[in-house]
Amino acid sequence: MKVTNKTRKYLALPVVLLSIVGFLRARDCRYWFQFDGLKRTYRVHIPPSYSDSTSAPLVLSLHGFAASARIHRYMTRMNHKSDNEGFIVVYPNGTGWPRAWNAGNKLGRRKDADDLGFLNSLIDTVISRYSIDTTMIYATGFSNGGMMSHRLACELSSRIAAIAPVSGGLVYEDCEPECPVPVIHIHARNDPVVRYYGDSLAGVYFYSIQNNLETWALLNGCDNGPDTFISVNGKAWRQRWYNNQGIEVILWTTKRGGHTWPSGRGFPFPSLAFPSRAINANDVIWEFFTDHPMKQLVQIGEDAEDSSSENARE
Repeated sequence: MKVTNKTRKYLALPVVLLSIVGFLRARDCRYWFQFDGLKRTYRVHIPPSYSDSTSAPLVLSLHGFAASARIHRYMTRMNHKSDNEGFIVVYPNGTGWPRAWNAGNKLGRRKDADDLGFLNSLIDTVISRYSIDTTMIYATGFSNGGMMSHRLACELSSRIAAIAPVSGGLVYEDCEPECPVPVIHIHARNDPVVRYYGDSLAGVYFYSIQNNLETWALLNGCDNGPDTFISVNGKAWRQRWYNNQGIEVILWTTKRGGHTWPSGRGFPFPSLAFPSRAINANDVIWEFFTDHPMKQLVQIGEDAEDSSSENARE
């Protein structure tokens, strides 16, 4: 058969139609439920490949201080990654005005909101509504939302397989996870809000990001590292701590980017305007998440030969 330009158009039509159908199958839903006397709201993005017959990974993605689920979804562009990789992403809203998360410092304690309980209940709610792979429940977040993802790892280590904070450090001082939690943290060295080398903000002292990751390496028993990888373009570098159980703690540092989500969308404010393009946060986060599903691990402080299945992280 002779293939003409007209024939090529007809052959391409089914591909275009399938792409449109896939796009239409992807959907965003807004929900709420009453928790601790408050109406708690959240958004869920379902990728086009989702099917009730197959369990999908779940990513909690938490907005920054004074932002919202809607703004965070726009900034991170995570829906696109969700559609490509097939995971469900949930964007919850914090409380108060400006909205914030109770991550362990007074930036989110104005109403003593039980955000830990809310997010734990939210996981249960999403599991009851969708087919979720409970070995692949992850948390990420930006700024104050990144701080909250640190707290989730501290207190929900039996449910959260790994975390990926962006531009938000560990501020929860009572961090004593029951089990190791892999951590990947992304931060710009010139971040003027949550400063890379530590500083005070609104009366809250922040340790350096290097100190945060060294703390996680210690909590996770990662006694190897850090080894350092410099990116090809010289604008980002990676430090990695690890142990023989496959637990990793990774710090990605970008040379520039301010207080933004790398390769995300910026906003017309000096510190938020120019996201780094040295790495793509969604790409490195998802690669890390897929490398670290929940698996049986000995609880922190237990010897391997003395631990039973009751002491294992499942």
